[in-house]
Amino acid sequence: MAGSLAAGRDATKGRAECDPAPTTMKQILVASASFWTFSLAAQTIPLWLRNAAISPDGQTTALQLNLSVDKTLIDLVSQRDALLTKRHQEGLNQSEEQLLSKVAAEYLQLRTQADARSHARVAKVREVVGRYKNEAQIFVGGLTMIT
Repeated sequence: MAGSLAAGRDATKGRAECDPAPTTMKQILVASASFWTFSLAAQTIPLWLRNAAISPDGQTTALQLNLSVDKTLIDLVSQRDALLTKRHQEGLNQSEEQLLSKVAAEYLQLRTQADARSHARVAKVREVVGRYKNEAQIFVGGLTMIT
């Protein structure tokens, strides 16, 4: 190899024609250092977290979308369920029955709106995934994606 480098030297610049440009070599060194740093750090990362973003062979990656929880819906369903339990176990007075009707109606309305938003989100995700069907194998998961 040394012979081929010597034969390819540019007399005016004093370096081999196959030498990478300084910026390219710097990029290679930075990438190598980053890789080794990550590799060493990965040995101390818990097993369940290793390779969470990309597979060891670099062919598979994962993304996770965390959606916010609608606290109002959770509060309404908790209140509704508590009233239903009380109705079943000991009965409700007239004001509690009215409150149950109001809470149940409000929950139904908000749940219907949340379902519509979820449906639209699933449609958008499927649309985006569909754009790349010829370039990649993409799998989606999650409760709203399969129901």
